[in-house]
Order: sequence, then C-alpha cells, then structure tokens
Amino acid sequence: MGLFQNKSAAMSLPKNKKVHGIEIKKVPVGKYIAAMREMEELPSIIIHELFPGKSMADIMADFSRADEEFAIGLMGKLLIVLPEKLLEALCSVIGISAQVAMEQLTPKELLDITREFWKINELSDFFKSVSGLIRQKLP
Repeated sequence: MGLFQNKSAAMSLPKNKKVHGIEIKKVPVGKYIAAMREMEELPSIIIHELFPGKSMADIMADFSRADEEFAIGLMGKLLIVLPEKLLEALCSVIGISAQVAMEQLTPKELLDITREFWKINELSDFFKSVSGLIRQKLP
C-alpha cells in the first residue's frame, strides 16, 4: 500500500465472494443502466411474446372477448415469458449466464447469490437515495 493511500477505505470495501460456485463482485454503473434498459423494454417484449403479430387493437379485442380458456392460455404464456426475461436481466447485472442459472442453480441458490450481490454492491443505500430523489420530484 502506498504512502498516501487510506487503509481504512480499502478495508471497508466489500470483497469479492464465491456463493454456490459463482463469484460475486462489484459491478460498474453501466451494468445497472443496461439492466434498466432491458427492464424498460420488458412490457413491449411481453406483449410481443404473448401476442405475436397482433396490433394493440387486436389485443384489446382479444381481452374484450376473454374467457376462461383465454385467461388460462395467457397465464401459461406469462409463466414462460416473464420469468425468463427477469432472470436474463438479473443475470446480466450479476455477471452470470442465464443458461447457467437455469441449468445449475436452485431457486434458493439464486436467491443467496442475489442477496450477496445486493450486499457487496451496497444496493440498499443506492435505492434509498434514488427513492428519496423520486419522492422529491413528485407533486
């Protein structure tokens, strides 16, 4: 350590950690921005996946005629489309392959990895600050 480096700052930074064989580390802001962009597009992705080739007018017409069969079919599609997209966004930020997560991790292991990622990247402080800023902007 150099003469002018602060030892206490280096000691307070969370270290990389392995959880269930996955290395968890701090990530740059760009990873968060990319994930947010992915999430921002999620509604249009879901509509495209659930109703391929249909216009909004067609989709609204389908909903106006919805019956039990339509609702069950829609729920089945949501269970398939939504979890994969959310998993892809989460894995993108954490820095692991969604395929690895789907094939090698249990739901509890993924939760453990997510919790450790949250701690190492100090996301509680970040989201508290962001929510405070949003509340200030609301009328």
